[in-house]
Amino acid sequence: MAARAVLLDPDLILRIFESCTDGSTLNADRKALANSAVCCRAWSYPSIKVLWRYMYSPIPLFEILPSFKLMEETYVMDRHPSEAEWSRLREYGRCIRSLSIFGPYSLDPASLLTLIQLTSDDAPTPFLQTLVWAYPNPGALIFLSPSLRHVTLHTNHSDDSRNLRLAAGSTEHGEMVQLISHLPSLTPSITKLQVHGVVPGITEYIRPLTNLRTLGIMGVEYEEVTRLLRSLPYLKHMETAFDGPSPDADAPRVGLASLETLFMRGHITRIIDVFEFWSMPILKQITIHVACRILVDDIYDCLTRLPSSITSISMIIIVPFTQAESPLVNIVSLLEPLRRLKGLEYLVFILANRERNPNFTLLDADAGLIGSSWPTLRHLCFDIRPQAYETSFTFLVHLARHCPLLQRLDIAVDASNLPKHYEITVSNHCLTTLVVLPGGRMSDDLQGTASVLNRLFPELNGLVISPTFERDDEGRGKWSEVDEYLRDFYAATKR
Repeated sequence: MAARAVLLDPDLILRIFESCTDGSTLNADRKALANSAVCCRAWSYPSIKVLWRYMYSPIPLFEILPSFKLMEETYVMDRHPSEAEWSRLREYGRCIRSLSIFGPYSLDPASLLTLIQLTSDDAPTPFLQTLVWAYPNPGALIFLSPSLRHVTLHTNHSDDSRNLRLAAGSTEHGEMVQLISHLPSLTPSITKLQVHGVVPGITEYIRPLTNLRTLGIMGVEYEEVTRLLRSLPYLKHMETAFDGPSPDADAPRVGLASLETLFMRGHITRIIDVFEFWSMPILKQITIHVACRILVDDIYDCLTRLPSSITSISMIIIVPFTQAESPLVNIVSLLEPLRRLKGLEYLVFILANRERNPNFTLLDADAGLIGSSWPTLRHLCFDIRPQAYETSFTFLVHLARHCPLLQRLDIAVDASNLPKHYEITVSNHCLTTLVVLPGGRMSDDLQGTASVLNRLFPELNGLVISPTFERDDEGRGKWSEVDEYLRDFYAATKR
């Protein structure tokens, strides 16, 4: 009797069915959940509640209506649903917490109008919290409701919609603006809005969403963004890309007292403008993504203006054109303005150019300077493509000594001249991830290379071979052998 009571307890059954998922039904055992729904009455609703919690298309919900059918690759409704049929749809809709309308489908306009009319006073998903929609899929307005907290909009179905610009006045632009204009009235409590793609003129509709904590918008002019930000006092996380000219010298400042994370794309001068005119006293994490000619002075100037509160910085520079020969540039000297950030934990510097880079250097002595500048450093990455520097094992020895908290390192290593074992003190360093970048020379003693790495970093269970080795089969093969030896050494030390 006790076992039977447990199997009929809806809360316990719900917990059991939730164990079939990993936090979303994308990787759920959907077959097991579906079978449980028809097993018995006591299991039906708990299994349906889990199965329908995360939906990746609205079509299964619409197909609950007997009148909703697929005819010649277009979904249609051949009659108005009855009250009982609509109530059954809402019963399932109440279970949905996250809905993605991304995959393309076609819906008859008259049927769409019927669905919109049915949902005007009776939302089919009254507890929906997350909505992802890609143009030109129909039906997004049906699912806008006060329960929504997170909204992500794509200007098309492709993965590169981030950079797709909709022409002002076009049909696509008009429909996207119409949807966004309904957000303040239908979803006033959303805290996260991300728009992948450039949609001119949308900031005026975002301004009333004063509860936003996370915002992502692309391709807007600097002045337009600043006007918007004055209306969002609780904003904590922002992703943006700038267009247009620099602000005037007497442009008003913007105070972002709550901003903690900032991701910016654009020209380096627009990025500098942000640090000149925005006040961000508690900013912790910043990512700067610029596509421009390499101007060392601009990079230095940009880093000089960073707020002192930052603990994580990623700088990604994409160089589209061949550059003329330039003098040697020491990477650590270039990053000298960051030495005042004593709480820095994550430092990622990536520069990609298909043809030529400035001549960067990274000296063995720089390891001590890195350690003294950023004693709390946990992740360090110097990724220059094509590789224009290489570090010796002496650099790694010094880095292990001066950066005791380092957990991940992305770097090109010159393993052609290995130190002797007696020159390396056995350490208890906590490094667990070493990403090997292409460009460094290799020793013929691959087992010896692994042995030295194991002595320096005893918690290192193998290597991560960078995907940028794609054109260097020989280098990738040798480092793969080092990886195997290193795993063997790690396993031996843990026995």
